Amino acid sequence: MKRSQILAAAGAVAALILLVLSLRQVSALRVEVNGLRDRLLQMEQSLTDGISGIDNDIRRELERESSLFSASDTTLDYRDGALVLTASVLPKEVGADEILTLSAGGVSVPMTAGADGTYTGTLTLTLPLVQELSPAVSFTSPAGTRQETLDSLWTGDSLTVDGKSICDSKEDGSTTVYMGLSPDPSGLVEGRADVESLTLLVTDRDTGESLGTVELEASNPPASYPDHARAVDTNALWYTADVSEYVQGEDYDLEFRAVLTTAGGLELTDPNPVVTLQQNSGSSGDVDFSPAWEE
Repeated sequence: MKRSQILAAAGAVAALILLVLSLRQVSALRVEVNGLRDRLLQMEQSLTDGISGIDNDIRRELERESSLFSASDTTLDYRDGALVLTASVLPKEVGADEILTLSAGGVSVPMTAGADGTYTGTLTLTLPLVQELSPAVSFTSPAGTRQETLDSLWTGDSLTVDGKSICDSKEDGSTTVYMGLSPDPSGLVEGRADVESLTLLVTDRDTGESLGTVELEASNPPASYPDHARAVDTNALWYTADVSEYVQGEDYDLEFRAVLTTAGGLELTDPNPVVTLQQNSGSSGDVDFSPAWEE
């Protein structure tokens, strides 16, 4: 091989080696740049979160300083067929001629001062209510009125009835819907006496046509209910209805919605079907009854 060819080959090899080294350096630099970018993004997010936290702290501090109260507390309970709101506030200052009034849901009541300077008021509210209740306390005097709105309360926390539905289809062609309600000593339904009626609304899912209604009657748990679940739901209030007349033929697609009417006249529904039935399939499960909230 001629000297010139050897030199050319050596030069090519050297160039290739340099190229490989350069590519490795570029790859390493790319990894380093990506790492730096990720760290910068993390630093930016941390800075944003820190600023947001400071902003929230400042806002809360300003709200606390501008509040008429050093402390406040509200509770919402269902008692004897009515929703009862209790509010307690500790004013920072009260004028000698000022009267404090608690208002919510279109109802107002004077608040009573305690020995520790706390003012308390209790309101019995008319049902049905809006879903979110915003109580307010007013300071009224001949000079005018000051008012502050307290934290909002969700009436659903006190006006919801939980339960479960089960659909039982037998070989003889009969189909039964069971519904178990979970009693709550401080809620709408403590026992069967609190249930005026429990009704199924039957609808054809394909057409949306209403097919009829079926009343559920007090019953025992379904025989198919597992023993372990039966042990957990010892106090469940069970109701049943035979819906066989609607489950006919081979091409049906039904949904069953439930309406619970309490002894106090309050009507509650679950926004979703409690049972659906199709040929060879169906669904049931948890049920959550709540009032049809006013807008």
